[in-house]
Amino acid sequence: MTPSQEKREFFTTDSEDISEALVMDEMGFPRAWLEYMAELLSPDEWSAFLATFAESPAKGLLLNVNRIHNLTKPNCRRLKDFLEPLETVSWNEQGYYLPEGMRASATDWYEAGAFYLQDPSAMLPAQVLGAKPGEWILDLCAAPGGKAAGIANDMASQGVLVANEIDVKRCRALLHNCERLGLFNCVITNETPERLADIMPERFDRILVDAPCSGEGLFRRQPSAMVHWLEFGPEQCCQVQLKILQAAWRLLRPGGVLVYSTCTFSQLENEDVVEKFLTLNPDAVCEDAHLFLPSVTGVSTGIGTANADAMVRVWPHHGAGDGQFCARLRKAGNKVETVEQESVIQSLGASANAPMHPTRSFKKVDTEQKRRRKKHRSRIRQPKSHSSIISPPDAFRHFFQNCFTGSENLPSAKLYNEIISNDRLLVVRGEHLNGVRWDLIPYLNKLKWIKPGIYLGTLHEGQKKSNFRPSQALLRLFTAVDFLQYIDLTLAADHLQAYLSGNTLDLTEIKLVEQKGDLNAQEAESNWLPVCVNGLSLGWTQLGGRMLKNELPAGWRR
Repeated sequence: MTPSQEKREFFTTDSEDISEALVMDEMGFPRAWLEYMAELLSPDEWSAFLATFAESPAKGLLLNVNRIHNLTKPNCRRLKDFLEPLETVSWNEQGYYLPEGMRASATDWYEAGAFYLQDPSAMLPAQVLGAKPGEWILDLCAAPGGKAAGIANDMASQGVLVANEIDVKRCRALLHNCERLGLFNCVITNETPERLADIMPERFDRILVDAPCSGEGLFRRQPSAMVHWLEFGPEQCCQVQLKILQAAWRLLRPGGVLVYSTCTFSQLENEDVVEKFLTLNPDAVCEDAHLFLPSVTGVSTGIGTANADAMVRVWPHHGAGDGQFCARLRKAGNKVETVEQESVIQSLGASANAPMHPTRSFKKVDTEQKRRRKKHRSRIRQPKSHSSIISPPDAFRHFFQNCFTGSENLPSAKLYNEIISNDRLLVVRGEHLNGVRWDLIPYLNKLKWIKPGIYLGTLHEGQKKSNFRPSQALLRLFTAVDFLQYIDLTLAADHLQAYLSGNTLDLTEIKLVEQKGDLNAQEAESNWLPVCVNGLSLGWTQLGGRMLKNELPAGWRR
């Protein structure tokens, strides 16, 4: 079925109640939108633009640079062989186009978090933002997480990336993608832009506002987007977008950069919103976004306003993508120095067991959602119970030292230094352990958060000793070189499929790799063994005799 046939089928079968409002041409689009676009573009541009809607939309993948950084040479060659047939996205060197018919989501690389599947045009905003290691970055409208992944690529696991999403249901997809990709420095919040601005004024060095929009760029890929366009068109969206921008500006430090982006073609939601924002904020300067892109990109300038030449667009008839708009704004002034760690801790009166107020609970979900997510609900839906900052328990220290190498310049060494040496964890409900940066602690008391830092696992108090159960999120921060022992299923397709399906493994039939580490000179004693493929971690197993119990969470299985 062609895209145009799919659109006609959608409106014929599912939307008869609004069909009269959709006076359709042979392509199956709303007449009002067609008339607007015909006025926006020249005749030649309009014809070329319209012709792209008879074609299949471009698909792409964005490499997870930080995750593949420590691959060994053999695994690097395997990844190079996988990428060699793919064409690079011209405006983002970490992105690749997928050939039609290729199921990248069925590959071992996808399962191991080596890349994120994304519309190529959606890779533009992170490139224009230009995040730097060590900065505080806010992705204000972050779900489902693709742009946060692009930002994290530029941060090199240094600094703070706050991924905020106002819709609690979309937070679940955001959480899963951030954990699947192993984003080391990511915090997830569930706040309104206005409340974030009240709590964290002028805290961020860079902010991405990928604003909710009328979604015209999705018409080719998702016919249902046209229903959204009828209900929330450009006239309604532009008001919401300006309101979000105003709140985001309060969050940006002097001298900081804000990128405003949408996936719509409407000038009303793009250039006009930016021009209105510039009028309302004399301290805002529209920088030339082209300067932060490769010299030959297939990206066009904005249209119709005084500062349009500094803005960028992806049109489907100029670049292979569904459509994107970006404007880069800089706030006048210089960066204000932040307080040091010791003064923050003193202001809290924080001892090793300093109390913290709990976060607010999620909204209730329907019965089916409760049933499906019962196992993991206690961590995701934050309860109204006491939380506290504590020193790392002995059970966690023992697990870490007997599982990870801690070798210099590896993620395991970074985590050891930041969490165990720094001597601070956040406990949720007395059992869920989260590694939290010291400079985030003052905000966690006030924010409605989903992921306050690195979810380490759960601590269970026994009669004789405590037991630590590591999380899937913790494992995905690391690659094979971080582990003292791991199961390598790179050349064992049958066993890999069995593991991804949730089956147990026989230790005598698979390859166990052992490495030396810097944290513990003794032989490893952990019964938790990670499973890896192509040098990247997949999930945990527990050793019991010769059999390995599959600990891959149900939601991660094939």
